[in-house]
Amino acid sequence: MQGIELIDHLAQIILLAHGWHKVARVAESLDSRQGHSIFPVKEYSSKTLPADIEFAFERLKELDGGQDANIYTQAITSLKSVFARLEKDEEGKENPHAALDWVITLPEQFVGLMKARKEIALVILGFYSVVLDQVAQVWWLRGWSRDLFGVVWSLVNSLHRDVLRWPQEIIKFES
Repeated sequence: MQGIELIDHLAQIILLAHGWHKVARVAESLDSRQGHSIFPVKEYSSKTLPADIEFAFERLKELDGGQDANIYTQAITSLKSVFARLEKDEEGKENPHAALDWVITLPEQFVGLMKARKEIALVILGFYSVVLDQVAQVWWLRGWSRDLFGVVWSLVNSLHRDVLRWPQEIIKFES
């Protein structure tokens, strides 16, 4: 699973996950069990992350997103909450929903930025590769983390590569 088309494949997965999530919300609204969620979502505070993760996210937030800053902020905030979930919930590392939690919360405009190969969107994907690495026990996600990170690494400039040092170390990617 290598090559630049990996980003386009991920974009399709994100759009499919958005569609699945919409169907789930409609099904939930039709559920006759009133008050019971079909797909319960655990809420996690992102304040409990270890210092190295907090520092990495602070560096990520400092990147200048220009006119797309709000989209990037939403993507970063929701990604950080997935990290909090993985930190608190060991079972989450064996659950594919941990990898999908982020993609269903992404603004759809982010997919366009990804497909356009905007560097900050790619750097955020580089951070997401850590999530994919954490859920490597899920057979259909194995290999995605390093392959995705490798594509991101090959497309970004040296300034952005510096911000990617933390995910690079975590997934043990050698450039």
